[in-house]
Amino acid sequence: MIELKNISRTFAGKYRVLDNISMKIDEGEAIAILGPSGSGKTTLLDIIGTLLTPSEGSYIFNGTNIALMSEKKISEIRNTNFGFIFQSFNIIRTWSVYKNMELPFKYNPIKVSDKKTRIINALTGVSMEDKFNQKSRVLSTGEQQRVAIARALVLEPKIILADEPTGNLDSENGKIVINLLFDIWKKGKTIIVIT
Repeated sequence: MIELKNISRTFAGKYRVLDNISMKIDEGEAIAILGPSGSGKTTLLDIIGTLLTPSEGSYIFNGTNIALMSEKKISEIRNTNFGFIFQSFNIIRTWSVYKNMELPFKYNPIKVSDKKTRIINALTGVSMEDKFNQKSRVLSTGEQQRVAIARALVLEPKIILADEPTGNLDSENGKIVINLLFDIWKKGKTIIVIT
């Protein structure tokens, strides 16, 4: 599914954040990327999710080198295969939960006729269906993270990338999020978590 070969990433031509990383991720695996703050974990996750390109090395996705693809094709791969859970949630607080859940549909090349059903199902999966019409600003931190997880799942991606998904949560909400990710993995998704 994903193979990184001798990946390095340099910023501003001199700051080497990743150096010669190789790894293979098979479908259905659950992977945790561990390391201290500033060690390049988020950069690695961004490369895996095609948000960044490596400075050196090759990234093979389903047998094809990403470097040989157009930006449009890479964007299609990102939007149809990856669901992102960011540490900062990236929830627009002035919007309703429903409107936040609609965002992935805007960038996905696939037109979905059952958008509302998918949104309700994703919110139900994280026990947030009763917050459907609420403004996001009134949600607790744990509820915002669960909406972020539901949003990552709404297009039914094969791969979930989670950047420190419990980093801003108390221990109780952290356990809820870890259990949700475990349940997602048990359903056959590939999960890559930074912690």
